[in-house]
Amino acid sequence: MNRIEGSLKADKFDQLAISEEMELCQERMNSLETMCNYLTSSLQSVQGTESAATIPDFRSEITLYGNAMEQLKSNVYLRLAGIGILLGFYKIALLEQLKTVGQALAMKHANEE
Repeated sequence: MNRIEGSLKADKFDQLAISEEMELCQERMNSLETMCNYLTSSLQSVQGTESAATIPDFRSEITLYGNAMEQLKSNVYLRLAGIGILLGFYKIALLEQLKTVGQALAMKHANEE
């Protein structure tokens, strides 16, 4: 997560690194969810039915982390889309400049003949 946020703050977009980091975070969240389910199940079997103590709600925590991941993913995709739009504008401007240079060269060549 820190690598992704650091890259975004520095306006560096290594799509592969970001994708790998997000996949790693997703794998960790899945492992955490599995472990929490196991612990909850184990705790319930140890406590038995006579205990009325509340069991921590691990699922809500995992949901919060999942939502944060989705939000981060959306932000990354929005920034990448913004970069794509900028690159499109640069391409159009470059093509216009090339067209102008080409026309100038054609006129120069026509005048030399």
